[in-house]
Amino acid sequence: RSQEVVGRLIGAREGAALRRVSYEACSVSLATYLASDKAAPLRRAGVATMSAVLKDLWTVRQAEIAKKGGSHGVRGWPESSAARVIREREEKTQRKAVTVIVLGHLKKLWCNGPRGMVLLAMLGATALRMSVLAVLYATVGAAGEWLQRA
Repeated sequence: RSQEVVGRLIGAREGAALRRVSYEACSVSLATYLASDKAAPLRRAGVATMSAVLKDLWTVRQAEIAKKGGSHGVRGWPESSAARVIREREEKTQRKAVTVIVLGHLKKLWCNGPRGMVLLAMLGATALRMSVLAVLYATVGAAGEWLQRA
């Protein structure tokens, strides 16, 4: 729930200060922390989240939600057209803000010389490892659900 709140705040008009702080954070310190052993719980949580998202994409539940259609929002709750417009605008702003923040940090690391490039490589390897683990966990979880139904 807290990730959803922060995500919505980044996309909202009131989230300008959070976007500015996120953009101006020290990229080298952030990359060093994310590649360190101290961030292992954060990486595990990221893998679990990505795995859950993948499992949701692969299940029949998504097809059932799409069939319902109507005036239901993302979570299946009724949503007015005005609320949908606001949510869609915030999601668009959120995507743009996250893209600018991430690309800004990557550029700062790239321009930081050899240390920054090594950190970029470490972050890339970490992201790849997390993605592979998420796909593996989602596949095993979906297979387990399929075997239980069979």
